[in-house]
Amino acid sequence: MDESLTKSMLQSASYEPLFWQFMAIGKSNKSLKKKKGMFNSLFTSDFRFLEALDDMSGRFIDNADFFSIEDPSSIPDDELYNLLMQEYPAWVKEARSKGLLQGHK
Repeated sequence: MDESLTKSMLQSASYEPLFWQFMAIGKSNKSLKKKKGMFNSLFTSDFRFLEALDDMSGRFIDNADFFSIEDPSSIPDDELYNLLMQEYPAWVKEARSKGLLQGHK
């Protein structure tokens, strides 16, 4: 509920070995930026705050990703997995290079 506190906590967590994956159910305005018009805006959801968390600056490492899907039961498991893993492998690589993660490469 407190956007400022949430942003601050995500920035602080960027120094920890934590990755946040935000998934919303509904059409995101972000995914429809190229499409304009009244009808598109009627059928989109407002996930601006989650989108902002994905793209916000002021973090030691980009520790969050966001995506939205209209109906989670309508996409195959492998497609959902790919969406969940979109930014995570790059985060693991950067987290290791900055000393947040130890172990096998």
